[in-house]
Amino acid sequence: MTSSGTFQKFFDQRELRNWIDRTLQAQSVPAAPGIFYVFRDERDRTQLVASRFRRRLAAPRLSNSSELYNEHEQLLQPLMEFFRDRGRIPIYDE
Repeated sequence: MTSSGTFQKFFDQRELRNWIDRTLQAQSVPAAPGIFYVFRDERDRTQLVASRFRRRLAAPRLSNSSELYNEHEQLLQPLMEFFRDRGRIPIYDE
C-alpha cells in the first residue's frame, strides 16, 4: 500500500510480458525495460520482429586513414620497419 492508500505492484520484465499477453490475448514484443509493443495485426508484429534481425548488407568501405596509407605505403615503409625493429617512435635525428 502506498501512502495515499493505493496498491502498487512491481513486475519483472517476464512477468509483465506474460500479464500483457494474457490480458490482451496477443503476443507482445519487448521494446525496452517495462515497454512492450502490442499489434492488432499479426503481420505488423512479424514485420517488426523480422526487421530487428535483418542484416543490412553494405559494401565494405575504406576509411580515410586506410586510403592515405595505401597511397603512401612506400614512403611509410622505412618508418614501419623502424617501429617493428625498435618498438618505439624515432627520435628527431634518427
